[in-house]
Order: sequence, then structure tokens, then C-alpha cells
Amino acid sequence: MHSEFEPLMETQNSVRALLIKGDNEVKILGESNMRRHILLILFMASVVAGLQAQTFMALCPTKQEVECKQLRGRKSVEIVKFTGTDCLGDLSIPAVIVYDGKTYPVTSIGKEAFFRGCYGLRSIHIPETITSIGKYAFYNFDSLVTISVDKRNRVYDSRENCNAVILSKTNELVLGCQGTVIPKTVKSIGESAFASCSHLTEISIPNSVKSIGSGAFFRCYSLTSMDIPNSVTCIGDIAFYYCYSLASVSISGSVKSIGRDVFHFCDSLAYIHVDTDNPVYDSRDSCNAIILSKTNKLIVGCQNTVIPNTVTSIGDGAFYHCVGLTSINIPNSVTSIGADAFNHCVNLTSVNIPNSVTSIGSGAFHLCKSLTSINIAEDHPVFEIKEEGETLKIIDKRTGRIVVVP
Repeated sequence: MHSEFEPLMETQNSVRALLIKGDNEVKILGESNMRRHILLILFMASVVAGLQAQTFMALCPTKQEVECKQLRGRKSVEIVKFTGTDCLGDLSIPAVIVYDGKTYPVTSIGKEAFFRGCYGLRSIHIPETITSIGKYAFYNFDSLVTISVDKRNRVYDSRENCNAVILSKTNELVLGCQGTVIPKTVKSIGESAFASCSHLTEISIPNSVKSIGSGAFFRCYSLTSMDIPNSVTCIGDIAFYYCYSLASVSISGSVKSIGRDVFHFCDSLAYIHVDTDNPVYDSRDSCNAIILSKTNKLIVGCQNTVIPNTVTSIGDGAFYHCVGLTSINIPNSVTSIGADAFNHCVNLTSVNIPNSVTSIGSGAFHLCKSLTSINIAEDHPVFEIKEEGETLKIIDKRTGRIVVVP
């Protein structure tokens, strides 16, 4: 272990000493040894101070004020954050910044650097010096239509005037906007690439794309439809979360993995189709849902879903915030209803719980404020319905526990 140094004050005599506390011993050093240790400490402190980043303010060529810091051990700077009140029009990231008579290349745009205050931004230009762009560096850009990267940049590009930022080495699109046209050479759409692009109404994903990252289209409020091409194998968590206007989704035969909560808060979702050649998922009987074929679990539903009588379970959050759903018939094949399965289905007025259902997860009908009719047979082996005023409760007969209170 490292030793811990502390000065020892002597009031009874003039002997100055230093305690060194190790694992199992305490030594008192004489003055000469003490001086050496103090000099060592001072030297180490000066080294640490020299390595600490300088922070200073600077102006972009387009006059936006930003906070910068010198990167440790390097003669370059990172843009930490935008410090103005509003960033309108065009944003050109500087290639170099002059501070205190010294010129520093700008090589990094930090995490959440332009996260706040840039809602009116319409264009972004990335210079050749940038080699790193942090997570959520450009976010909440409702009006962004143009993105360009200097052609001399060795890490990123905006090939074919695509209005996007692409990692050149991996062909991953890391930042898009409402003006993006995804090139056919892109292999993946990165995490949060189009997040909060609220004016994006449509986007064509080419057959070269193999994966759609987590939150890729998060809060794309105006996106109306999505066709997943026959090259995509993976759709990440919350990829289309809060896409309020998304009305139709087509899943190709190549998709092997769909993450958590992918279509939550897709209030307008009415049509779901899975290609018949998909070996993992299906939408049998034109049911307008996504079903795990191997387990017969319905994992994503919508306002027009008709649950097939071959489905054995309704997955966690399957109909979460499906505000267009007014009624649902659960067939006798279903044995379990997952947690939050119908959570926030605020316009759901009636539901039936067949005798086959023996498990209802936590929050399955939470905040179903319009639910006035719950049909459970008197001879149901597990559940019964009780009315308390205007409140309906589903009770587990075996334990007396309240299972559902809408």
C-alpha cells in the first residue's frame, strides 16, 4: 500500500519530524529525511498541477461562445459546452483556438457539449481536426437540416453530401438530421443518431445497414412509418421510443433481435407486419403484433392488434402507452400477462381475463383510467373481480392480494 504522510507538530521541543504510517509500522524521520519527503511531495504536486486541464472561453467562427479545456498531456483542446443563451442559424466548430498567445487545435467535442440552448440551429460544420465526438454532443436540434464534415477529416465524413456524420473506419452513422439521406455504404445507425430530430417525417434505410442502435430514433415525434430492410439483424433498446406519429412498422426477415421498449409511446401505431420468412418473429394471422415464434409470446402490440389464439403469453410492456387501444380480447391460450403489459392504455375501456390466465404482472393495467369493464368468470381458478365504488380490483383468490387496480 501507499504510505500516508502527515506533519507532526512538536510544541515541547524544536525537533521537527514526519510520521510515515505504513501497514504495520510508524517511523519518525529526522529533519534531513523529512526535507527529502517534503520535496518529493511538492514535486509530485507540481506535476499533477501541470497535468490539470486549463479551462477557458472562446468564440466559434459563427460567433457562438463555448467553454473549452486543454486535454491532459496534450496540446489540443476539447469543446466542453455551449455557454450562450441561444444558438441560432449556423454553427461552425473551430479548427483551432488561440488562448493566452498560444494556438491549440480543437480535436474533441465533449459529451452533451451542445445539449442545451441550440434548438434553432440549422447547420453544423465539423472541421478536419475533430477526432472525437462525445455522447449527446448534438441533441435537441429541432431545426437542423444540414451537416457537413471537412473532407480532410481522417475520422469522420459526410460522404455524398448526406447531411450526416459517419465514422469513416466503421461506416457507422453517428449523427443525422431531418435532411439526412443515408448512403448505401453505411453499415450501422449508431446510438441516438437521430434522437430528438422532431421534424424528421421519413427516412429510407438502405440494405447495407445491419444494426439500428439504442435510441437511434428516440423522440422523432414526426416520423410516420418505418420499413426495416432485409439486412438489419438487430434493433436496439428504445430505438423508436416516443415516436408519437409512427403509424406503421414493417420488420424484415433478417431481424433476429429486438431490444427492450423499442416501440413504447408510439401512440399512433396501428399497423405492424413481420415478413413471413423471419425465423425468430412473426405477425401470424395478420394480427398487427410482433410475436416470438419459439415461445408464442406477444412482445409488441398496437391499437389494431387481434391476439391470435396460439399466443401463450403477453410480454412485459407489450401494449405500453397504446393510447389508441380501446378494447382487447385475450384468448384462452394465454396463461400470463406480463408486467406493465397494458400500462398507460388510457383509453382502454374493457378487457377479459380468461380462465387460462394464472399470472398477471405488476402494473399490467396501471393508469388504464377508462377501464370500466373487467370480465372474469366466477369459476376462474385464480382471480376474481371486486368493485369498491367506481374502482375495479382483481384479487388473487389464493393469497387475497390485490393484483390489479387500474
